[in-house]
Amino acid sequence: MFWLIETQEQFDDLKYQLGKEIFAIPIYKHTEMHPGMFTPISLYLRDINQKRGFLINFYHPEALLFDYLQAKEYLKTFDKIYTPDKKAFNYVHFGENTLDLNLCQYVELKKHTYAHNYYSQKYYDSDDLNMVIPIVKHFEECESIFQQYLPVINKYQPNTYYDDLSNVFWFIEKNGLKVNSAFERYFELKRPFLSRYNDYTFTQYNLNTTTGRPSNTFNNLNFAALPKDSGARSVFIPRNDFLLEIDLTAYHPTLIGQMVGYQSPTGDIYEDFADKYGMDRTEAKNLVFKQLYGNVFDQYKDFEFFQLTTQLINKIWAEFSAKGKYTVQETGKVFTEKELQNMNPQKLFNYIIQHWETFNNVALLKNIHYILNNSKTRLVLYTYDAFLLDTAKEDKEKIRAILDVFKQAKLKIKTSYGTDYNSLQPL
Repeated sequence: MFWLIETQEQFDDLKYQLGKEIFAIPIYKHTEMHPGMFTPISLYLRDINQKRGFLINFYHPEALLFDYLQAKEYLKTFDKIYTPDKKAFNYVHFGENTLDLNLCQYVELKKHTYAHNYYSQKYYDSDDLNMVIPIVKHFEECESIFQQYLPVINKYQPNTYYDDLSNVFWFIEKNGLKVNSAFERYFELKRPFLSRYNDYTFTQYNLNTTTGRPSNTFNNLNFAALPKDSGARSVFIPRNDFLLEIDLTAYHPTLIGQMVGYQSPTGDIYEDFADKYGMDRTEAKNLVFKQLYGNVFDQYKDFEFFQLTTQLINKIWAEFSAKGKYTVQETGKVFTEKELQNMNPQKLFNYIIQHWETFNNVALLKNIHYILNNSKTRLVLYTYDAFLLDTAKEDKEKIRAILDVFKQAKLKIKTSYGTDYNSLQPL
């Protein structure tokens, strides 16, 4: 059977060639383009036990065009679909049978084919880059990628947390952020076609970080650190009635307090510290942060929160030192001595808290997405301790339900709203 699928007869025959477990890669118009903007131009599928894969063509000009929706429906029939990036693959097929290989083990791919390197340099600024690269070279590239991922497939272990991680950030990404006409004035993107579509720009969360805490820089725009004083945030506007931001207060101390079993008398660790040592909350906040990931000052060593936190830091460091690694049981994330340079107890603890923050937020995001299902209101941006909603007035009951999610998790929040991201005012 030929490797290129472009007719109904070939597609019908393909179903007899593939088993229930496959490896899949969608190919888009441009390798760096956000996958939420356009349908892929082709789709690579390979049975994990066969010697060769297949490429279904949808839009590449060198072959006949096959029905994308028919191929998309076919993906529902597999027991397991292994893919390098589940979050990106969700745009093609969202289902429980998709498994994320990069979260299982990150693979730094070997160099591309000569043709990919040549055309990528020549047509760097073209949004149709992959339409120019010969289709047979796409097939060769996918075959090579499969071989590099095969060892990961062979030792893949299911991980519910990684499945949730991919899905919740896909739900945010696919919504996009609506922007106004001033966008180009504040953000001069060299290749806007990678992330800009009509009145929307798209974010892309990188889940493969040292701590597991997602970064969100895409097309040279860092969405996790948008400037607050330049007016740049004013370009982000609602598609509905207004933007609503839910901001977590004293998030890391609260999370640590929950981890170590600290019972706060006031419900606010900063207030606890301020009351105990006779100072205002601002001064207490600064002092707590100075000591949280460093050495506790002698005069504050009797503060129970610090005592419990120090015990946890020492316990984590003892395991890391003895085993050369520390495993977060709830997620399966392993921090290894090999991968982490110049570690010390406080630095390792900081890494683990960032990971725990993400674990906690994934649970919050799952609940938020569930509440917002089939609503006009959408979650459009996540920045660690803040959640930005593009809100429709008609969804006020759902907003109340979302606020209750944070209350049930015993997290203190501040809310603000406005007609653009720069002019948010306390609610």
